[in-house]
Amino acid sequence: AKNGSEVPPYFPSAAAARPYPTLLPAVDFSRYPSVERAYAVAAEIPGVLAQQPCYCHCDRMGHRSLLDCYASQHAAGCDVCLMEALFAGQMTRRGQSPATIREEIIRGEWRSVRLSGNVP
Repeated sequence: AKNGSEVPPYFPSAAAARPYPTLLPAVDFSRYPSVERAYAVAAEIPGVLAQQPCYCHCDRMGHRSLLDCYASQHAAGCDVCLMEALFAGQMTRRGQSPATIREEIIRGEWRSVRLSGNVP
């Protein structure tokens, strides 16, 4: 049985995650600004998202990292996926490494992200 402190799966490096899954285009979600932005982040920094665990526990659906959430409409309907990707994007723009971002995500810092533009 899994306990609550177990970290969901992620790749140890961007290279280990290749080939990346085909992601849905951000423009598909243009009616929902937060969703569109998160899918855009996934397209901009797939190697970073591949190195992040996803705390919506989508590993039960076979997802291997946060990046897999963006290969379908899964992330569009999941606040956890959206907040984690937007958080990773913010941290990357601040020059943080994927490993540092992962430490922050594991600590739950992604919960500080505010979503706008109503998720579908």
